[in-house]
Amino acid sequence: ASFPAALAGAMLGVPLFVQEQNVVPGRVNRMLSRWAKGMFTAFEETARHAGCPVHRTGNPSRFAGTPQPGREECRERLGLDPGRRTVFAFGGSQGAAAINGAMLGFAALER
Repeated sequence: ASFPAALAGAMLGVPLFVQEQNVVPGRVNRMLSRWAKGMFTAFEETARHAGCPVHRTGNPSRFAGTPQPGREECRERLGLDPGRRTVFAFGGSQGAAAINGAMLGFAALER
């Protein structure tokens, strides 16, 4: 989703920086790195795959330094039934299809 806007901005001379949370950048970030002024990442090894300078900054988190709610508070906030098990799975990029498949398999086992 970011490719058209990022490429258009770069073509108009707007400085482009990309953020990559994986060691190996995804296809779009690899392509965009050709025009980017820099890439922010969590891993030094990412530099091998980037076409621009890499700055290791870690992964952004809006929760850094803030207290985290406990399990019961989270269930209450989300309206989850405390009598049922809850599984939170997240991920994306090149691993999204594998994560989705694994969760479908897990759900089938739990029926």
